[in-house]
Amino acid sequence: MVVVLVFYFVPPPLTSPSWIEAFGTLLALSIISTLMALQIGEGGTTSSLEFIPQLAGVMLLGPAGAAGLNLLTEIFSTFLAREKPLHKRIFNVAQATLAITLAALAYRTFGGVISLESFNLTQVVAPFLLAVIVYFGVNTTLVSYVVAESQGEPITDIWGKIAGGLIAFDIAMSFIALIVAILYASFGPIVILFAIIPLFGLRYSYGVNIELQRLNSDLLRLMVKTIEAQDPYTSGHSIRVSEAAREIGKLIGVRRRDMRNLETSALLHDIGKIDVAYSE
Repeated sequence: MVVVLVFYFVPPPLTSPSWIEAFGTLLALSIISTLMALQIGEGGTTSSLEFIPQLAGVMLLGPAGAAGLNLLTEIFSTFLAREKPLHKRIFNVAQATLAITLAALAYRTFGGVISLESFNLTQVVAPFLLAVIVYFGVNTTLVSYVVAESQGEPITDIWGKIAGGLIAFDIAMSFIALIVAILYASFGPIVILFAIIPLFGLRYSYGVNIELQRLNSDLLRLMVKTIEAQDPYTSGHSIRVSEAAREIGKLIGVRRRDMRNLETSALLHDIGKIDVAYSE
């Protein structure tokens, strides 16, 4: 419905060969980015870099083009996640399309130039930054709200789990979309060949970061199991202390970025028992 309304009120130049060429090029890059998605958590949660060509589409294609680009990419993505229930897949398509559409409308409303020709950098940076904030704000908030309602947890806690670790990185990397759009307007589709290179680099960086987080989490679980194996009487004690520390941290206003350190410290407060047990 959103896409239909945008196409009606802000129709794209569908008869323009250059516009069609740009749409097809960005769609191909967006689908490639989807295929490079990484799993970032349990339950099938993934993260991809498809937002880069889609945000470039905000500048090159306008609201209708960006909405159509996102819609087709998300529909393709649903075929890669057939294990998810249908209602979840429909929600993912709808929220992602709404996010990019509102971002494109914000960009256009606040003076952003939509063009397949050269850009004046000083005129597009501020509207583009606003579009990025709107995109990630709408995207993460909608997902966090639905998850919070289904799990009965505060939306702020869910938002921190979903977006807290990667949101700053995603916003910083979004400026690659600005570069892609400017280079495309200047040099045409050939620039996509150069855009794929940093996408692969970013994908690798994502993978390394996520793998390190998994390894750290596995190491913590191994340490806790080792402690409990040496002292079965206190089995589960460390986990309960960590949970209590988290709740106390919330009450006294511990910042979200410090909460993980608090929970980890509490989880490992009995780590010395390993040495005592083996010394015996």
